[in-house]
Amino acid sequence: MEQTPIALYQDQVLKFQQEHQSWTASFNKWSAIRTIFFILSLIALVYFANERNYEVVVAIVFLFPLLFGILLRYHNKIRYQRDHALFLGQINKDEISRVEGRLKGFYPGNEYKDTKHPYTSDLDIFGDNSLFQLLNRTNTGPARDLLAQWLRLPSEPNIIQERQKAVKDLSVKMAWRQDFEASGRHFAEDQNHLSTLMQWIREPLLLKKKTLYLTSLIVMPALAVASILFWALADVSFYLPLFFLVVNLLILKTTFSAAAEITEKTSKSLKGLKAYEAMIRKIEEESFGADRLKTLQSNFR
Repeated sequence: MEQTPIALYQDQVLKFQQEHQSWTASFNKWSAIRTIFFILSLIALVYFANERNYEVVVAIVFLFPLLFGILLRYHNKIRYQRDHALFLGQINKDEISRVEGRLKGFYPGNEYKDTKHPYTSDLDIFGDNSLFQLLNRTNTGPARDLLAQWLRLPSEPNIIQERQKAVKDLSVKMAWRQDFEASGRHFAEDQNHLSTLMQWIREPLLLKKKTLYLTSLIVMPALAVASILFWALADVSFYLPLFFLVVNLLILKTTFSAAAEITEKTSKSLKGLKAYEAMIRKIEEESFGADRLKTLQSNFR
């Protein structure tokens, strides 16, 4: 006997709750490993420094960031899987709420309300207990805007038919649909910063002497590190590493204002970009039958 939608979603909720618990246990284990590794490395650094064993000290200084970075990267992958299972469980809970008509708490789209529109107000397209709440599964501002536009503006008959075929194709891909939505939830944004990012992309370059700066970014830190090693191991004057450190600081000072402006204009867009990246990757890897979905997929590829 075929399951009812609610029974199916309830099974999914239980499945992903168990996965979340498993990934949480693994996440906590690796958190402890990271902490122990950090403490042991610090103890070893202090011990060998007191013993004047500078070769080991230098090895620890260079190896610790590398090994800790590997641990951090693996730990973040576990964090992603843990959160992904949590999101998938929540998505199925949301589907149960929609089936039961409990729409309170879903994004209402009040900013899209228009009392002068010929039908959106009368038909409760936006707002509490609206069609928008029933349909919306977006994670980014531009996606919400696009859905609202589809609900407010008429479409050509051929476009409507293409969308219907796409919906039919996606209707049997529940696992993919939910995985796609969960991928975007990792980086869901509350505001649309895409316009700021696009404006920054169109602006002229702030760092004019690109080749010189790129060379400086590679050569000067390397010289600073080398001078510190010579000072520690070969009894070179302390003024040599001090000189290179000062030069590096001066280079940073010349680019600080430009870097700060770039950071301000792009950092708020990072969540949105990561959401797009994750969801586009899911689209590229899936097999579709509807022509509209194939066209969208080919654009990304």
